[in-house]
Amino acid sequence: MAESFGWVGKVLRVDLSTGATSVEDTQSYLPFIGGRGFGLKVIAEEAPAAGAFDAENRLIVAAGPLSGTPAPAAGRCTLVAVSPETYPREMVSHSSMGGYFGAELKYAGFDAVILQGRSPTPVYLWISDGQAELRSAEALWGLDTFETQKMIQRQTGPETEIACIGPAGENRVRTAIVIHGTGHACGHSGFGAVMGDKRLKAIACCGHGGVRVADPKAYAEAVGYARSLLGTGAHWPLPTKPFWVHHQDPHDLSRQAYRSGYTHQRQPWIVTEGYATVAKNTACYGCPVACYNYLYMPKAGAFGGGDHNCTMGVGAARDETKWQAKQLCDRLGINAYIPQIATKWLTWLREQGRMTEKEMGLPISAPDSWPYAQELLRQIAYRQGIGAIFGEGMGRAAEQLGLLHELFTEEAFGYGGHGMLYHWGPRDWGMAMDLVWALENRDPNRHDRPGFSAPGYGWDPRGGILWEDVAPPIARALLGSEHAISPAGSRGPYHPAQARYAALIHKRSCLKESLPVCDWQFPIYISPLVERDPPYCGDLTVESRLYSAATGDELSMEELDEAGERVWTLQRLITMHQWGTHDLRATHDVLPERFFLHAGSVEAPIQRDEWEQALDDYCQELGWERASGAPTAAALKRLGLEDYAHLMPDREPA
Repeated sequence: MAESFGWVGKVLRVDLSTGATSVEDTQSYLPFIGGRGFGLKVIAEEAPAAGAFDAENRLIVAAGPLSGTPAPAAGRCTLVAVSPETYPREMVSHSSMGGYFGAELKYAGFDAVILQGRSPTPVYLWISDGQAELRSAEALWGLDTFETQKMIQRQTGPETEIACIGPAGENRVRTAIVIHGTGHACGHSGFGAVMGDKRLKAIACCGHGGVRVADPKAYAEAVGYARSLLGTGAHWPLPTKPFWVHHQDPHDLSRQAYRSGYTHQRQPWIVTEGYATVAKNTACYGCPVACYNYLYMPKAGAFGGGDHNCTMGVGAARDETKWQAKQLCDRLGINAYIPQIATKWLTWLREQGRMTEKEMGLPISAPDSWPYAQELLRQIAYRQGIGAIFGEGMGRAAEQLGLLHELFTEEAFGYGGHGMLYHWGPRDWGMAMDLVWALENRDPNRHDRPGFSAPGYGWDPRGGILWEDVAPPIARALLGSEHAISPAGSRGPYHPAQARYAALIHKRSCLKESLPVCDWQFPIYISPLVERDPPYCGDLTVESRLYSAATGDELSMEELDEAGERVWTLQRLITMHQWGTHDLRATHDVLPERFFLHAGSVEAPIQRDEWEQALDDYCQELGWERASGAPTAAALKRLGLEDYAHLMPDREPA
């Protein structure tokens, strides 16, 4: 095996049906960078036609070349599989999580794990210093995620890092999550259900190895440079940075909560009503931002960690219910967005007289109450009562409730497309995000784009930093045109630079989910440094500096962008195979009709003629056929994907 830099050099394969394990060389996966790219290569070659709950489906857990190194905001790993959550088709998808698991997997001896088959009995995978074995999880089956991790650590040691599922995953709830620690989650795509179907309760790893980099001096310089530019990212500040001292108290530690105003400074009722206080902030592996906060809930007498803004959203509750509900979601292994949308739908059904509280079997008349939250989450996790319907995810639940028309046309239903809740979604963030949503297979969750545009996230008029003064020069410098972006709430006329930006977002998203680095910090569009030219400008070449120094594979940013495009185009080919059509533009690349009917929070809905022009421009940018959205032979040759052309279905008869 050749000497590896940035890599351990080994990939673990586990056949859950037989219990057999084997080891492969990482080398053959390197054209796809790592993380998401690794996983897509496996799906494309081994299981492009598998259903989410077929034993043939692969679940790939992959780190990347920056994992386990000092690179800032690189404490993530990415999961890839055919998703049970996507709608109306089960499609290949991905999800990533922060924390320490990705680094520990490499320290334990492997760059990635490929899981296939289905175990006859519950098991968990134990990985330690280059060795792997399946152990019985009979005693763990039925436990919540926190209890599961505690029990495994009692068996293996307190330094073990664990990714596991709760009862929702065991019961194949299509939106079930994978949890690491007390709040790091693979929250989208339903991979908890894939693990549950495979009877895999957890993956646990502990190791004492390390990761060598090719050029330690250059890598240290690249890391230092990257750290100097971080601090604003998409949502939150490092309070020591001058960009933010105008309005952020350095002692107000809740940088996670800052993104939605849940800080002592910005919402004093958090203190005066005494329902939550920040205990401390901590960070994912190697990250200087430390946005992950632990909160103490005095009335509940409990601690909770993580992004409590993304909770089940029991109304506007300002008490411990909201925070307890988030913890219960994590314990049961439920995507916290699903109870949130379930509450909206159930309230609507009751108000419309289409379903009574008795028929629901839930106290929906008191949606802010803890009894309601507990019962709803229990029903979803165990697929009981109406929870069995919501356990099918948004699209399939709407089918069963007779709400498909409303799902696609009504604002109140919160649908973004592809089976996912609207989140930083189309229409409200400009044409670039419209395209990103339509072309992805899941909620693309691109925090970088909204963070670049939104006043109050990247710019603060109270500090004298105005979007219209700062953002356009940065867009010209980094994206080639100020027309690539627009402020939140204002669409403006369409410009081809927006389609070019959407293509860049897809390339960079695949890249950052393959390195992998944090979605809330990369790409670095903005920095806290006024002395940059233009002021506060970031640097879109940081990934190249880090990757090249770590691996010794000197790639320019243009070459790395091409690697991201290779990953993105491979997903396109798999998606064509799964839809069974050459024409994804007419079938897959669509948005819910509501975005063309209603203005939402902007001045006008998406204009159909502009939308069609944007799709044309996007396809031209990537070398895809305009009429069908299929990659051309020339594009596949340029990206070295000729061997995957067979995934494209034959053209439909004229």
